[in-house]
Amino acid sequence: MKRIFLLTALSSFLIVLSLCSSAQVTITDSITATGVILTAHVPTVATTTASVLSADDGYTGLTNLGFTFNYYGNNYTQCVVGANGHITFNNALAGAYDPWPINSQLLGNSSALNTICAPWSDYCLPLGGSCYYMTYGAAPYRTFAVTFCRVTLYACTSNYITSTILLHETTNEIDILIGHKTSTCAWNGGYSIEGIQNATGTAATAVPGRDYPSIWSASNDAQRFSPAIGGASYTVNPIPYAPVYPATGLSVSWYDSATGAYVGSGNPITVHPVTPTNYIAIVTACADSFASGSIGGVTGSCTGTPIAGAITTTTSTACSTTTVALADTGSTIASSHQWQSSPDSLTWTNIAGAVSPTYTFSGLSANTYYRCRTTCLLGGASSETAGILISYTSSCPCVLANPGIVVSNVSHACSTLTIILADTTYSVSAATVQWQSSPDNVTWNDIAGATSATYSFTGLASTTYYRMKFLCLSGSSSMTSASIMITYTAACSCSGTPTAGSATASSTFCGLCSVTFDLVGSTLADSLGYQWQRSVDSVSWSDIPGATTVPYTATIYNTYYYRCKVTCVPTASSSFSSGVRVRFHYYITADSVSTILDTTCAGPRFYVWSNGYSGTQRIKTYYGDGQSDSMALSSSGLIAYSNVLHPYSAPGYYTIKQLLYDNNVLQDSISFVYHYYYCRTFPVKLFVDENGNCFKDASEHYNHLPTQVRVDSNGITIDTVSVTSGLYYTTTGAPGTVYSFRIVSSTWLATCPSSGVIYDTVSAGVSAYPTKYFGLTCGSGSFDLSVYAISQGAGPNRQRGNIYLTNATCTLTPATVTLNYSNLYSWNFNAVPGVSSSLPSSLNWHFTGVTGDAAAPLHMFFDVWAPSSALAPIGNIITDHIIAMPFIGDYDTTDNHVVIIDTVKGSCDPNAISVLPTQCLHPDSLALRYTIQFENIGNDTAHNVYVMDTLSDNLDPHSLNILMASAQMDVSLINDGTHNIIKFDFPGINLMDSSQHDLCGGAVIYDIKRYPGLTNGTNLYNRAGIYFDHNSVVMTNTVTTTIGCDLLNLPDTAASTEVEIYPNPATSELTIKADKLVYSTVVITNAVGQQFSLQNITANVSKVNVKSLAAGVYYVTLSGSNGNKVLRFVKY
Repeated sequence: MKRIFLLTALSSFLIVLSLCSSAQVTITDSITATGVILTAHVPTVATTTASVLSADDGYTGLTNLGFTFNYYGNNYTQCVVGANGHITFNNALAGAYDPWPINSQLLGNSSALNTICAPWSDYCLPLGGSCYYMTYGAAPYRTFAVTFCRVTLYACTSNYITSTILLHETTNEIDILIGHKTSTCAWNGGYSIEGIQNATGTAATAVPGRDYPSIWSASNDAQRFSPAIGGASYTVNPIPYAPVYPATGLSVSWYDSATGAYVGSGNPITVHPVTPTNYIAIVTACADSFASGSIGGVTGSCTGTPIAGAITTTTSTACSTTTVALADTGSTIASSHQWQSSPDSLTWTNIAGAVSPTYTFSGLSANTYYRCRTTCLLGGASSETAGILISYTSSCPCVLANPGIVVSNVSHACSTLTIILADTTYSVSAATVQWQSSPDNVTWNDIAGATSATYSFTGLASTTYYRMKFLCLSGSSSMTSASIMITYTAACSCSGTPTAGSATASSTFCGLCSVTFDLVGSTLADSLGYQWQRSVDSVSWSDIPGATTVPYTATIYNTYYYRCKVTCVPTASSSFSSGVRVRFHYYITADSVSTILDTTCAGPRFYVWSNGYSGTQRIKTYYGDGQSDSMALSSSGLIAYSNVLHPYSAPGYYTIKQLLYDNNVLQDSISFVYHYYYCRTFPVKLFVDENGNCFKDASEHYNHLPTQVRVDSNGITIDTVSVTSGLYYTTTGAPGTVYSFRIVSSTWLATCPSSGVIYDTVSAGVSAYPTKYFGLTCGSGSFDLSVYAISQGAGPNRQRGNIYLTNATCTLTPATVTLNYSNLYSWNFNAVPGVSSSLPSSLNWHFTGVTGDAAAPLHMFFDVWAPSSALAPIGNIITDHIIAMPFIGDYDTTDNHVVIIDTVKGSCDPNAISVLPTQCLHPDSLALRYTIQFENIGNDTAHNVYVMDTLSDNLDPHSLNILMASAQMDVSLINDGTHNIIKFDFPGINLMDSSQHDLCGGAVIYDIKRYPGLTNGTNLYNRAGIYFDHNSVVMTNTVTTTIGCDLLNLPDTAASTEVEIYPNPATSELTIKADKLVYSTVVITNAVGQQFSLQNITANVSKVNVKSLAAGVYYVTLSGSNGNKVLRFVKY
């Protein structure tokens, strides 16, 4: 106990299984006289020991490693395995309690000292799963392994973890392999930790993003912890996932890979192909399918006279109920089979349908011979096996399978009423049946002569229980059915007016389901008639045809009142029971979307069906684009339906929600995601093809790095689009126009298709085109770190923000991100992931490896607070500096530094747009940088989010240059006839609810150019709409940038009394006067945060060369013991 109170289904199944992991399986085949033997060779360890773990939250006793292992500089030969997913070298914990609460990061966590977490979570072995440990290999390179096989999580029984810890002799490396771990369990905060910690809590290494309080998931993942010299510290890096599973619980299933047909299970397996056939083997261990292999062109041959083989049988004698299994072993493969029977071994008759190498039947009535005829498929020659005799015996073995259910024609009776009991659903053989009776349901007596499936009698003297007993003929065993009670009533015949009592219902709220009606307190006598009635209003009643029994069962298809009319037949007098109302529960039985294939762009049609119809039903549909409608349902017999045509203005993923109402009362609702790419749109997606098969496997991720895609029409370049994960390109060419797409600027090499070009052709009468894919692989290069930062708002008491780090190459690069924040705030230990180190007004994150081969940028969330005694004054300017290092070796260091300049406000909107430059754009400058940030402020997960950014008519949409997207994102460029719109689509982003501030937001940052030739004073406006699933649109603020306003009269972002800069404007050199004892560094950045100069202040007057800078507005940031000071200057 805890201490705190649309492929075919089979084809899709095979694809998922065959691609779900990296473990290699090879298959060999050999042709024998009995068939082709297929053998799957799987990396397993045969010798395993079941752990003694069985209870929840406990440690094992001491477990021998089998060799000496050095961990954090100390040698160990034993360990203790914990039930919550870890092992510890603290041997004093053997047999002790294994703590499950996780409420702090790994470093310094006293519950995980001297421990390897793989991952540490709240497992619950009693609810499901197992644990094995073993030592394998040869000295001096043996391996100790602990495997947690599909262990269920506490309080989240549908979630489980499969993982393995490997300790390597001599190298002292530690591997943690995770086959499966979900992130959906809310128990214990959903927290889990993957990493290692020393015995004192002074050194720890966690896998990035997998320390408290991150919520994470993993599958087919492997991490290696390598010790430094002396073992005082470790580095962690991903390695190929190649699990070594225990042989215990290992199974192999075989399929025909062309048809998906199941062939059989076992390893090896014998098959009988008659034409070249491809087979696939799915290997399952720890109850997870984890590996696959395939073999092609397997066949046998059969010419001339085949070998008939020999018959084997499961029994040589059989009775009328015996199951007999015959098999022809050793016959020639690539042949057909026909089983035959004979009473005398002379005259043979074909057995209909018995045409496989095996034949199974039940029940024999006489001595019979059996044989199998084998016929070559090539040539038609045949031969037969020798016959085998199955002898008949009248003595059958006893089988007690099912006692059935006893039913009666009445539930009460008097002394003259005939009672009929029956049990016709039992399943026994070689056994007798005997009816029994009991006055108290405890003491039972056989009823003389009652030895058949039915028993009838007249004359009940008292309330009595009845049941059926089954006894084997051998007398060795027996079983009984459940009992039934017949209630005695003294009145054998009714007289006068009977009492109807009260009507009851087994359920009073039901939709197209069965409800049983009964009477309570009614007269019990013979000669009573029953008639059930129903009414809409409890006033006007009508008989229900055929409803003349008590109890009475009916299927409910509308809301009615029910009552029973009870009549004494001899007197013809009647009375009515009280009524009971059963409300019909309307619910949505099905929904679908039909796309109309025409060229009018009419949009899709949405259909919905209800399980019943009433004139007051209606369906309200939210289309996921901010629009909704409400329509009445039409009748179609006992069900109802509605359909509506809805046009969309842009392609992408939409969350649809439909609500069913009856009399304005909500009955049911359903949500689903619809992918719309209709209306002459070519969808193109970019994914990282890690296994090189030119197919987007489930384990492979979409690209997240900015990529330029060139678009040609009939060989002429017409556009270049900036994308990350994909784009929807709307065509304008006539039918027959050939469009081509090719990647022209990216970290990646387009290896799929092999030409590096995707082609699609506009076809007459076709508007829905299938998605086509670029498969990408890494190119060569050094590394190129880029850092982006977004303030979620600076308030009097706190500032929140998000930092995103990318590497534009696949080179795994150690990196450090430093945040220097305003001295108005203090660090309160709230950051995700947890910081590696901190100083006053400074936070540091250290990452062992950053690569572009990832599903999304590396995300950091920070939250700093102002002391309650010194809140940040509203209106103050605050400045944050974010730096990504190293610089040496970085391909482009201009994007390794960014500055956040914000104003302290009383409140802020988390769904906002911002622009740089913030107010004025120099007449010679064209570029602007927009940041759109969004946050789920609801109380449920937002599964799909998209942004509709309506551009100023003075901005060129084709100059779009995406810099960063926080998650998988598809881009659409749309013109609605009046304005240019960019749609940023984030399908499957799954933002957590508003309680998870570090997991509920996202952003996109992009550069775009204004059109040249615009006059000074022209305003550039921008405002975006953000859509969370099916909810109404959330509009951002509007940002305005003016071309050529008075740059010199703009206020500085911080008052300057002791700092001067001149001349301003500057042309070639800028002089900075600042106290060198107060300020130590000076940085020059442009309006979008790019760094152009960084130098130390060694004198009270410094000179900075700005001759090479382009004309525009720049910022001078001085940092030192007095905090940061920011001033603005203009370069001519």
